[in-house]
Amino acid sequence: MNCTDFRSALLATACLGMASSALAQMGGAPAGMSPSGKNLTGLWERSRGYSAGVHLTEAGEARTEGLTVMDDPEVFCEGYNVPRTSFSSNTAVRMAEFPDRLEIYYEHNAAERVIYLDGETRTEATRMLGTSSGRREGNTIVIETDGFPDGLAHGATLVTSDELKFLERYTLRPDGDTIEVLLMAVDPQTYEWPRISHAFWTRLPEDTFFYPSECEYDPEVHVPYYDPAVLESSYIDPAED
Repeated sequence: MNCTDFRSALLATACLGMASSALAQMGGAPAGMSPSGKNLTGLWERSRGYSAGVHLTEAGEARTEGLTVMDDPEVFCEGYNVPRTSFSSNTAVRMAEFPDRLEIYYEHNAAERVIYLDGETRTEATRMLGTSSGRREGNTIVIETDGFPDGLAHGATLVTSDELKFLERYTLRPDGDTIEVLLMAVDPQTYEWPRISHAFWTRLPEDTFFYPSECEYDPEVHVPYYDPAVLESSYIDPAED
């Protein structure tokens, strides 16, 4: 990807994000609050949206050569990293918004995140969550995450470098029951151009069942305990070679 293409993609994403923020503020509500008096606190589920296809660089393609399903960190209960969870997961997400921070809870692997919203404080870096900082832009919460390790696998078909950066924009719509979600992953070593997703999440009733599922690695079956059939046909016991 040349510099012009890259800048164009960033500009288009930035314009979309700014337009979302401007529309969300038309009701004149305080920052972080919709005209309905609600904020991001609640249980959410993706209802509609689109994701741009993933196009890899030559280096990105080379990283996946020889990988099998057994190279997926999920097999060993390492969980999904933040970009993978955000782009791929269709399970419910619980958010809790406070003046100084946003807490996000996922059903998958019972993952939890705390993002501080002063634009400066960064979370401690971890392999799967990276390190994040957040800020408010009107009625939008913006989260920027980096600090991922080189060679981070997102399944057996995508491996990113330590140049991976992930942007999230959560804009609460005026009705208070819809979030416009814009995601962008940038890794010039891996992606031909930024990976982008534009979606809408719908608020779920508070009594909706929310189950953060733990994953336990079982060395005897070599697959996540909650679905041992998923990889059964692909697993080859080294002792049987």
